[in-house]
Amino acid sequence: MKSRKRFSSAIKVIVWCALAILLLAFLYTILVKFPTLLEKPDRVRAENTSYNLINSISAYLTEYRAYPIIDTKNDVETESGSELMGILLGSGKQILPNGPNPRGIIFWSGSVARPMGKGGFRDGIQFDERGSGVLLDPWGNPYQVHLDTNFDKQLENPEKPGTFLPESILIWSAGPDGDFETWDDNVKTW
Repeated sequence: MKSRKRFSSAIKVIVWCALAILLLAFLYTILVKFPTLLEKPDRVRAENTSYNLINSISAYLTEYRAYPIIDTKNDVETESGSELMGILLGSGKQILPNGPNPRGIIFWSGSVARPMGKGGFRDGIQFDERGSGVLLDPWGNPYQVHLDTNFDKQLENPEKPGTFLPESILIWSAGPDGDFETWDDNVKTW
């Protein structure tokens, strides 16, 4: 009888230890891995928005045979600010006969930016009074846009200066940390 009680007690201890290990593994997953799981949808949205912006700029290039922002000697690096987005949205002075989008074609259609607290916005267009606006990533920063306006079919790699990519449009987001210089978390199209 005594050996049965010992055996039964030993099994209970083993079961409790196994349950404790499972609970710790579950807590580790929730506390350590879960924050990165929450970031993934934002990264996917930023990547999709980046490719949609490439498509919008490419459609503009097809329609007008020029990039929205022109410099024939140098490639242009800009952001998804009101100058670029005003042209792609077909707003205000951009649609005047001498403007960059005289036909008033809407090349970009996307969601309106959502409030993110402390007066900031994220993940969409933050419109201004002229109907233009800034395209913001899921973390509240504008996208960086690099255009091959001299048409040499290459752009300098912003991640590795001095090297070139065979691309005509590069777009990237600063990622969750909001810093364009830290490339580990940046969302990019190359």
